[in-house]
Amino acid sequence: MDASLRHSVHLENEMQDSRKKLGQIRSQCQEVQDQLTATIRCTKEMEGEAHRLEIENAMIRKTIKKQDDQIERLEKILQRPSLMLPVFRK
Repeated sequence: MDASLRHSVHLENEMQDSRKKLGQIRSQCQEVQDQLTATIRCTKEMEGEAHRLEIENAMIRKTIKKQDDQIERLEKILQRPSLMLPVFRK
């Protein structure tokens, strides 16, 4: 085998190795892309859930405020005996 043929065979082997490595790199890139896509989807879902919980939290706070105001009014009524007389007369 002459030097030119050996060099050609060597280059062909290197090309095959390079193609194999390129295929592996493409596969790894696709895996990373898939993971990124899944992460983005999950992040959007979590943002939506966080928004829903913020709304629910605001509604609960509003309900608590109404109940607190009602308790305060009832406590004021209980502290003023003159307001309680109509209740006991019935």
